[in-house]
Amino acid sequence: MRPILFTAVEPLPTEIKLFPAGTWEHHMFGREKMDATRAQRIIDNFNKGVPRQGVPIIVAHDKNSPAVGWVKELQWRDDGLYATVEWNEEGKQLLQKRQFIFVSPALLTEWKHPVTGEIFKDVLVEVSLTNFPFFGWAQKPLVSLDLTKEHQEPAVLIAYSDVLFTVDYQEEHRWVVQRPRFPVVDGIRWDEDAADQRWRRWVSDRPFDEWDDEEWRKYRQRFILWDAANPREIGSGKLPVCDIVNGRPVVVANAVRNALARLPQVEGVSDDVKERARQVLRALLDEIREEKQGGDAAMEQQKMQDYEALKEEVERLKQEKQQYEERLAQLERERKVREFADTLAELRYDERKVIPPKQRQQWAEILADLPTEMAQKIVELLKAFTLVELGERGYNLRPDDSDKPATNPFEAFTRLIDQTLQQHPDWSYEQAYEFVKRHHRDLAERIAIGR
Repeated sequence: MRPILFTAVEPLPTEIKLFPAGTWEHHMFGREKMDATRAQRIIDNFNKGVPRQGVPIIVAHDKNSPAVGWVKELQWRDDGLYATVEWNEEGKQLLQKRQFIFVSPALLTEWKHPVTGEIFKDVLVEVSLTNFPFFGWAQKPLVSLDLTKEHQEPAVLIAYSDVLFTVDYQEEHRWVVQRPRFPVVDGIRWDEDAADQRWRRWVSDRPFDEWDDEEWRKYRQRFILWDAANPREIGSGKLPVCDIVNGRPVVVANAVRNALARLPQVEGVSDDVKERARQVLRALLDEIREEKQGGDAAMEQQKMQDYEALKEEVERLKQEKQQYEERLAQLERERKVREFADTLAELRYDERKVIPPKQRQQWAEILADLPTEMAQKIVELLKAFTLVELGERGYNLRPDDSDKPATNPFEAFTRLIDQTLQQHPDWSYEQAYEFVKRHHRDLAERIAIGR
C-alpha cells in the first residue's frame, strides 16, 4: 500500500464524515465503537441543542478559536456519521490555502446539565480543522493536493494512521515524515537493536515476511522517516525513536536525541525532508523539556501540598494525642478514686462505725488528686486512726484494750459509756453519755465534765 496523491482544485465540501462505522482502538480512550445506535444518540442530542444550539467548526480544538464554520445537520449512513456543514469566509480561506485539510470531531461520552443535573450520553461539542486526524485512515482530505507539477512543495496527504505524514515527491522515493503518537519517556537507556526486537514482538508473533498491511503499519510507527516506495521492507525506516516499555509503546527521549544527532548523515533523503524531520524531532524534545519543567513544577507543587498535608496530619495527631492523654488521665483518676473508695470502705472503728459513702467518695477524690506516695501515706494513717466517743475531750478504746484496767479518769468514763451502750443498744451516744454523767458524778467532776 502506498500513499495516495490527490489532484488540484475542487469545490469546498458541504458534507464531511465525522466518524467511520465500526470499532477501533484509541491511544487515550481505548476500544471505541460507532454504530447506528450510538450515532442516533449523537443526532438526538444535536437536534435538542445539547450542550448548546449549534456545533461550531473551530481550529485545532482551541476553544478560544473563532468559528470557521457550523454543523447544520447530522446523518447516519452505512459507513459512518456525516455532517452537513457551512463555511464562513475565514474557513473557506483556510481550506483554499491548504492550511488545514482534515477534520477532527470532539465527542463527550457524558455531559451533565449544569442546572437540571440531567446526564446526556454521546454529545458532539465541536468539530476542528486539523492536520492530525485520528480517523486519517477513514477520511478524505477536505481539499485535494496536486503533487505532479514541477517544483511542487512537499505536502500533507492521507495515510495509514492517526499520525501526520508529510511527503517529499521524487522520481525514485517518497519519504514519509511522521511524529509517533506515543507517550514520551525520559531517563531510559537507548539500545536500538534490542528495541527493534522488542518492537517486532509487539507487532506480531509471526515472522516479518508473513506480516500483513496492519502489522507493517504498526512496525513503521517507530520511525521518524520511512520510504513510502518500499513500505513492506525492514530497512525502509529511518531514525527509530520508539521502544516497548512494560508492554506499552513509548517514545524514548534518548532515542530522539540520538536521531537528531544522526539526521545529517542519513543518506538518500533531500534537505527538505531532513528539515521536516528535524522539526518533528525538535518538537519532541521541546515536549520532553516542557514535560520535565512541568513535571518539576508539579513536583514542587506536590511537595508543598504534601508538606501542608503533613503539617495538618501532625497537628491532627497532636490533638488526638492530647485527647488520648486527657482520657487516659481521666481513666487513671477514676481508677484511683475507686481504689481509695474501696480501701476507705473497709475501715472499721468499731463494729458499728464506718465512714459514710458520701464522705468516702469525697475523700477518695481528694486522695486521687494527690501525688501517689502522699495519698498512700494518708491512707495508712487512716487505717491506724482511732476515734474517741467523748468528742474533743475523750477517745475510743481499741477492742484489744477493753479488758485492761483504766489508767485515767477519761478512760474510765469512756468504758462506762461503752458498757451503757452495750446494755441499752437502742440508746444514742448522747443518752448514754448523760446517763453515766448523772450516775457517776464523782468521776464526771474529776474530769471537769459539765463545768
